Amino acid sequence: MGAPSQSPSLTLFFVVEPPGYLYMACHLAASIRVHMPPEVRLIGYCPAPRWGEMDAAAVEVLRRLNCEIRPIETEGRFDPPYPHGNKILAALDPKDTDYAAFLDSDMLVIAPCGVEELVRAGAVGVVPSTSMRWSDQSIWPRLYGAFGMEVPEERITMTRDQREEVAPYFNAGLLVIDERHRSPDRRRFAEVWMETAQRIDALEDVENKRPYLDQMSMPIAMLRAGMQWALLDERYNYSIGGILRGKPLPEDRATILHYRKREVLKDAGLGTLPDQLLAQTVGVRRVRWIFGAALPPGIAPLERAETRGTEAAPGAPVASQDGEGAVEAAAAREPEGVADAAPESAPEPKQITAPAAEGQTVDTATVVPPAASPVPARAPRRQSPDPSRARLACVTMVRGDHVFLQRWVDYYAPLAGRENLYVLRHGEDAGIDRIAAGTNIVPLPRGDDLSGFDRRRWAALSDFASGLTLYYNWVLCNDVDELVAPDPATGLNLTAYLDGLFARGLAAPVISPFAVEIVHTPATEPEPITADRPILSVRRNFRINSNYAKPCLIRRRIKFSVGGHGSNIADVRLDPQLWLFHLRYMDDAISTARLKDRQAFIAGKTGTPAGASSSTWAQGTAGFERLRAMTPEAEQAEFPEVVERMQAGRQQAASTGNWFFGPVKSRGLYRLPERFATLF
Repeated sequence: MGAPSQSPSLTLFFVVEPPGYLYMACHLAASIRVHMPPEVRLIGYCPAPRWGEMDAAAVEVLRRLNCEIRPIETEGRFDPPYPHGNKILAALDPKDTDYAAFLDSDMLVIAPCGVEELVRAGAVGVVPSTSMRWSDQSIWPRLYGAFGMEVPEERITMTRDQREEVAPYFNAGLLVIDERHRSPDRRRFAEVWMETAQRIDALEDVENKRPYLDQMSMPIAMLRAGMQWALLDERYNYSIGGILRGKPLPEDRATILHYRKREVLKDAGLGTLPDQLLAQTVGVRRVRWIFGAALPPGIAPLERAETRGTEAAPGAPVASQDGEGAVEAAAAREPEGVADAAPESAPEPKQITAPAAEGQTVDTATVVPPAASPVPARAPRRQSPDPSRARLACVTMVRGDHVFLQRWVDYYAPLAGRENLYVLRHGEDAGIDRIAAGTNIVPLPRGDDLSGFDRRRWAALSDFASGLTLYYNWVLCNDVDELVAPDPATGLNLTAYLDGLFARGLAAPVISPFAVEIVHTPATEPEPITADRPILSVRRNFRINSNYAKPCLIRRRIKFSVGGHGSNIADVRLDPQLWLFHLRYMDDAISTARLKDRQAFIAGKTGTPAGASSSTWAQGTAGFERLRAMTPEAEQAEFPEVVERMQAGRQQAASTGNWFFGPVKSRGLYRLPERFATLF
């Protein structure tokens, strides 16, 4: 590998989407380690929906090449979806180096390359495109005009089609960005590029935006960001496809080779080059052999992955410490010339009981554990929110429940802003309209036949909240008697805590808080709840109930179970520093009256035989009366053993396909420490 240098700092990043690009990325990373300075940082980006499909062997190769792997959220970023736009999404993720260069995964560095050869201050380094066949030059006035700009006077010659000079148009397979530069409105180039691409994507009279949106928007974004294009020599993005396919590679003409697919390398007499690069860096010629190879100097043994749900990457179940069995479980296939991995035998189903609310009857469900799949070698780090989306939306559906709605609005409005609260109102209710004034009230009809209302309610909430993830970095969806807050020991309110999850690399697509039920015990907490005092100043006794560890904080589409207790998403991060407080039992008088009202509501439904409902709304007051007579066992707020049991017991109910944490419900009550008293 190359010797250290005193060059400007540089990050090289690329896409590692399985299966094909993941293996190509292994070869690209190996070529970088052979021909570029060792201090150059490498980051591979995988679309979050494909994260769990990554082959453990390929991930281990990248780890041994000191290549970090991070997820990128792709769902809803372009409409219709635009895989070529993944490079823009990857560029959006902040880099902590002076420069960052994107490379297509189907590239190889084949000659020594110093950082200084690529970087230009205040500019984006690019190579002209080979040709532009998707449109003639008349397209540029339309594109630049959409931003109130004139087409630049400068003309360039493309690398293959050299019949005439054209407006600046570049190959997006390589771009070297000055990460220190800021636009006039203080944005990074990637932010300007994303916004430019989205605005062009919305133009109805522009054709061929798929697959050329990234390249047609790039020169415009450079100028809008106050940057120049720095024309790099073709040797740094030398394409051997098209009219050059099968021709010998000119001597000393290429530094970074753009080969498109393995067959093109073969035609150029370079078919074994990727294998040679792997052997030179990690000691094996095939990705699938990596676990049998000695570790390179300075590379630590693969550490055991964290327990699922803590800091595991999205979509990644737990892998063994030494990697045994991971190759056999790989879903992806190594490219041409490599034997397919043998699938691991399917695990035997086992019987579990999905968690149920108190008093609810459930059938034993047959559950099939998920097939093993690899954990990336490093947890993702330094994530960032999407600058095109708002911070936080809070969603609830309500029928009556004015006391709880008032507390819900009072708590979330200062955190998210009333304009970002969504109250789905079930039926006409002037009280709801008064309390929720200034929020987004969504009226829903309420007819006489309310059979299956809870199922319809959560189906509607699923779709509504999922849609909002296209416009918000976080969407919180829960019942009106549930408030979510971080442990005050963090020193953060909810929005600041969620921002911090991005900074810590823990902003999973779906998060469940640790869950407790506040319980009024009149004998030990006789003071009433009043509007001018925080609830927790007079109600600090609680019961642990994992049934309310709901997957309620989302950044992706989701289908909630009835009641929102589970969902169709297997990999949900359980955050023990984030608490969901269920308030249904918070006050003797209020809770008793509400429970009786709900029981009467269920009894009065039409369309459902009496006694057939298993809804928590039918429970009555028996459970509350038992709890209110208890005395707290201890003042406590840390329950690591409970968190571990919940995570270890996470299973899928075969009858519905929904996933739930293991059922844990404390037999007695605990008391919150004093630090919680002013939370809400």
